[in-house]
Amino acid sequence: MNRPHRTTNDLSKIPAEDLRAELELRKARVGKLMERYQRLLERTNRLRAEIEAQGGFGIGGSGIHIRARNKIGLAKMMQSVLAGKSLSVDELTTEVINRGFRSTSPKLRAIINQTLIKNPAFKRVSRGVYTNK
Repeated sequence: MNRPHRTTNDLSKIPAEDLRAELELRKARVGKLMERYQRLLERTNRLRAEIEAQGGFGIGGSGIHIRARNKIGLAKMMQSVLAGKSLSVDELTTEVINRGFRSTSPKLRAIINQTLIKNPAFKRVSRGVYTNK
């Protein structure tokens, strides 16, 4: 039932039967696309598992690198580390890593330092030492 595509802004001019037929056609297409998506997703997951088994996707290892994902952002992690204390940039960097923050950047210390300087949630206590506001 291939009907020519009608271009109109007034749906009242299109017969209800044609609208129902178009909706059914679109539902069928979506169903087929979802099945295809699920097959591709399963295939992708199998491929990812194989890559991981060979040592890929690791942080700092060889293979394909992906951006590290963390449950909370860096600034929030830094705020929780600094809660009630003052730390140097080096101490803060070490503590952020020890608490499980993952980063593939070789310049994490510089990123932390920049966040301390630019983010108004942090206050400089002395040279290189910061706390929460």
